[in-house]
Amino acid sequence: MNALEVFQKALRDLSVRYSRELPQKLAEIEGVWDSARTGPHGREALAAMQRLVHGLDVSASMLGVPVLSEPARLVERALAPIVKRDGRPTEAEIGDIEALLADLHRAAEPEVIATRFDHATSSHPRYVRADEPRLIYLLEDDHETAASLTTQLGRFGYHVQTIPGGEAMVEAIARDRPYAILVDVELAAAGFTAAQSIITLRGGSAEQPPIIFISARSDVNARLEAVRTGAIAYFTKPVRVGELVDKLDRLVAWETPEPYRIIIVDADLGRAEFCRAVLREAGMDVATIDNPDDLIFGINDFNPELLLMSLALPGCSGDELAQVVHQIPSYVSLPVVFLSERWDLQRQISLMNLGGDALLPVPVESWQLISTVMARVERYRTLSSLMQQDSLTGLLNHSRLQQYLEIEALRAARQFHPLAFAMIDLDNFKGVNDEYGHPVGDRVLKTLSRFLRQQLRKSDIVGRYGGEEFAVILTDTDGPSALAVMEKLCLDFSHVEHDTERGKFRVTFSAGVASMTGLKTSRELALAADRALYEAKHRGRNQVVMWSGGLEAAATAAAG
Repeated sequence: MNALEVFQKALRDLSVRYSRELPQKLAEIEGVWDSARTGPHGREALAAMQRLVHGLDVSASMLGVPVLSEPARLVERALAPIVKRDGRPTEAEIGDIEALLADLHRAAEPEVIATRFDHATSSHPRYVRADEPRLIYLLEDDHETAASLTTQLGRFGYHVQTIPGGEAMVEAIARDRPYAILVDVELAAAGFTAAQSIITLRGGSAEQPPIIFISARSDVNARLEAVRTGAIAYFTKPVRVGELVDKLDRLVAWETPEPYRIIIVDADLGRAEFCRAVLREAGMDVATIDNPDDLIFGINDFNPELLLMSLALPGCSGDELAQVVHQIPSYVSLPVVFLSERWDLQRQISLMNLGGDALLPVPVESWQLISTVMARVERYRTLSSLMQQDSLTGLLNHSRLQQYLEIEALRAARQFHPLAFAMIDLDNFKGVNDEYGHPVGDRVLKTLSRFLRQQLRKSDIVGRYGGEEFAVILTDTDGPSALAVMEKLCLDFSHVEHDTERGKFRVTFSAGVASMTGLKTSRELALAADRALYEAKHRGRNQVVMWSGGLEAAATAAAG
């Protein structure tokens, strides 16, 4: 889902709920007004009414409905001097406030609110859950190509169904929408050319799945036709499965993002709650804090990716509190977006020098809030990944993997949970580089990393240990279970084909597995897995060995 679609979905959902709740909010304001005029606690009632219309002003402003926010703001301003004075409005003040309330009711007519959201579309792409099978439809009349793609893509977590023709494809999509469609565009004999395929399948709907072309042609005209008919990618035969999976994986990354984690720091509870509602409608995880004293504890507990912070806080200013946060090494790069009722260029520059990322004027419209937060969190994630990930494979780098192993080992000991660690080493990898060249060797490393990510659980932690060595932290997994998992991976990867201009070849790996049973530290666990890996190599490679106390002596003797 792109940024525009996120905006539209959030605004649409908010507008529906807002329209439903608006009559109740207005009735509550009227009830408090009646109590203020006739009851004994006029000042308290007017103060409560002031808070209600302030909340209405904030929410309407953020939703971009000035015809509603402006009269609410005028009511709030009319109440302010009365509350400050004695809470007893004069006859003239009563007449003025009732006239303003009448304006507020007229602005809250359902058709007025609905008009603001006419631009919001009712359709949006379907998210693909992490546990949902990745269904691929393949339109291909070459049985050998179809069988090869089905087998190879299946090893990377994709379920491929071959469809016999155009009409059957349309029926299949209506029955079960796939994750993507692969089309061999050399099907002219079946009357299913590239242009016809796109027109038939899409039918003018933006919700249709992405289409990828496969063709024996590599000329510019064929590629231009693919672009003009809406294909997102074009692969020439023989298809390099690694590159195709790369493209499919990027689609997964677009459609299944981890929710952004945001903490709102604001003493204005109405504004904080509405900002929270806007960001939650856009799919984010949001926590709110109204007391600066609670922020550090909240950050440690929630692990946010951005702070949305008011500049006006009880006991301190927002920029002072941001400096406190950035003095903590773990949060030195945590982005902060400030909310302020006063905005000017000099103020913006000053806040940026103090570590702020943006300054949003209050009241802020919801599209602006979502856009600003999304951009800052995406940048933060990109920078974080560059520091934590191996540049070639995208897996965790050696140092970060070691940190995770230590954390998980401590957690397993504290909670009495099982934990296993596996070391993996590609067999005879130097021979691959020598025979096919380092670019092909790099593709093999990327293929193994992708294979491990897709075949293992999301809770398992995968990293590149160095060179052709990889490692996996199998959380909540005992030794025998980890051994079974790694043996299956070893067998399946040995059947993965790697394409080169000189033909296809296969690569195997060896692995050593160790569990925390009988061990005390993450260092002991890593050393045990490394010794088991050595034994797997010593026994002939392309196999997995489970560490036991007896292997230690064998490994030491072999090393000597």
